[in-house]
Amino acid sequence: MLIDNKPSANIISNLEKNNGSSLLINYLISFLVGGTLVLFIFYAWILPYNKRVHDLTVDAINTAYDQEKSYYENHIRTLSQTEELLKLENGELNSLLDMLRSQVSLNDKMNNIDLAINKMDSREYDVAYYIINTIDADGLSDEYIQKYENLKTEAPAKAAGELYIAAMLDYDAKKYEEAIVRFEKARDIKEDADILYYLAMSESALGNQDRAAELFNIIIESYSTSLQFNNAQNRLNELTPPPSP
Repeated sequence: MLIDNKPSANIISNLEKNNGSSLLINYLISFLVGGTLVLFIFYAWILPYNKRVHDLTVDAINTAYDQEKSYYENHIRTLSQTEELLKLENGELNSLLDMLRSQVSLNDKMNNIDLAINKMDSREYDVAYYIINTIDADGLSDEYIQKYENLKTEAPAKAAGELYIAAMLDYDAKKYEEAIVRFEKARDIKEDADILYYLAMSESALGNQDRAAELFNIIIESYSTSLQFNNAQNRLNELTPPPSP
């Protein structure tokens, strides 16, 4: 008996068409369900989470700002208080500093007086003279005032005397330029008629007659009782003879 297969083929074809439609429908349903789920998750969890993170971040920034502001306000307040304290104590601080400076200055004075005495003992009279000229007697004890006054008298005389002797050696050796340098140094320390006279003679020997005349006039005007007074007059007359009648 022969079986007709054509109806079976049609059935299979229809089934395949129905299966294809079912798959498409399933895909569409799955897509819709999945999209709905995604939207649900986004609105139900992600969006609120982001908002919470944003709020937390803003709160953290505000907190940090408030802390920094508070720190600088306290710092400024502390500086202001310190400034006011310094102003109040400024007078006392200045008094203390003045006392300390005075004490240091007094110790320096005594040390320098002792040093000048040592220089005198070692015949460094010019050094002793320059040291003692940097000191005043304010605040010194009676002992050091006595030492100071002795040095003020002895140091210039001996320093100038030593320079005068050296200058005279140059003068006698006809080293007039060297003699002038030493005579001028001696005059700066302690001027007297002898120093002025031989300084003038050295200038005259070098042909500086105007300078020599100036120095002779100083002797005549300021040292009228000195032994060089007459010598200075005579030398000045030689340099400036009276006009002829």
